[in-house]
Amino acid sequence: MDNLDALAAARVASRAARKLAGPAGRSKAPAADMAGPAPSAADAEVIAAPQKIALGALMGEIDYRYTVAIGSVRPFVERLVLFWSNHFAVSARRSAEVRTGVGGYEREAIRPHVLGRFRDMVGAVANHPTMLGYLDNDLSIGPNSPYGIARKRGLNENFARELMELHTLGVNGGYTQADVTSLAKILTGWRSKSSVGNGAGAFRFDADRHEPGAFTVLGRSYREGGVEQGEAVLDDLARHPATARHIAAKLVRHFVGDSAPPTIAPVVAAAFMKTEGDLAETARALVRHPDAWTAPPAKILPPYDMIVAMSRALGEALPVGKMVLHCRKLGQPIWEPRAPAGFDDGDSTWASPEGISTRLDLAVSYAGASDKNAGDIADLANELYGPALSAQTLTTLRRAESRSQALALLLMSPELMKR
Repeated sequence: MDNLDALAAARVASRAARKLAGPAGRSKAPAADMAGPAPSAADAEVIAAPQKIALGALMGEIDYRYTVAIGSVRPFVERLVLFWSNHFAVSARRSAEVRTGVGGYEREAIRPHVLGRFRDMVGAVANHPTMLGYLDNDLSIGPNSPYGIARKRGLNENFARELMELHTLGVNGGYTQADVTSLAKILTGWRSKSSVGNGAGAFRFDADRHEPGAFTVLGRSYREGGVEQGEAVLDDLARHPATARHIAAKLVRHFVGDSAPPTIAPVVAAAFMKTEGDLAETARALVRHPDAWTAPPAKILPPYDMIVAMSRALGEALPVGKMVLHCRKLGQPIWEPRAPAGFDDGDSTWASPEGISTRLDLAVSYAGASDKNAGDIADLANELYGPALSAQTLTTLRRAESRSQALALLLMSPELMKR
């Protein structure tokens, strides 16, 4: 798959080089005479410990992700990791457990499969405790299961719905509410269990919570069974033509733009279907399509991608704490989308006046602190972008009043800010 980066690089050099972007209600406080004694400092520390552990784990995972992105010699692959992580989005905002696991989720369920098969990725996602916790499948109980009958508990359809609407078929993929309910029943018993000793989550199938019976999804009946009943549905969802169309449309929008030529997506979808969801071949079909390279850059980089691009351009990483704060200030807190659909991927999503102003502040600060100021910025720009560097940008850099100002202008240039 490494040749995908080489192919992309060749296209970029001949056309125009690209940088890597890359609680609803409140309860009343208890009355003083009902509240009991305040916790001691030691008790408070114990209460806060899970949150601190979760935050520490999250920062360590973010540091790993950022470091890999800056130093990668396969930037196209890193772009694929970001794309698929956002496609199968989870949010650290959900709970301390999800916050602790979100980095491992990307490393374990997403990263190993971006050049593999879609079925393997969707299976890893559906078996990962972070996703199961995020979309409440741990809470989904078969009403007629032994546990459901004893506890009078029922279904939670969140995971089943998003699995079809977001992850595979797409919102117009032809499924019905009855399909969602049937899939939710099939997926009962799919839950996580903490591993002994290290607190890490692990997938397990709980037959005591699984809804018995045969169920129909998208016109096909799946006979009664255990975890294999759900795996059979995943097999069919992964190879469904609607899934191919949904994935192709999202890939084209991400890598080409909102106004991509309509000729591209059908070819990408066909490659997905022909290769049974081989994501390397699907990506090759996108990169090799000549129409993918005709439109000028239009997509404003998301904040995280922009900071990675700046860091790669300057050869200098921000301290991870500062990087995290900048992403949050710019509206893209890392691994914290507000909905299961992930962060919006529109061309102008990140182009608000306030956002651009904040980006400028970051560029000025980054430029002032970078030791790259000692060199000629026009030369640096040519080294970075080659034939993609516009005459207008080059002229602007040469007219700057100082090297620091020129570097800030380079960091805010269309060549870096758009892809």
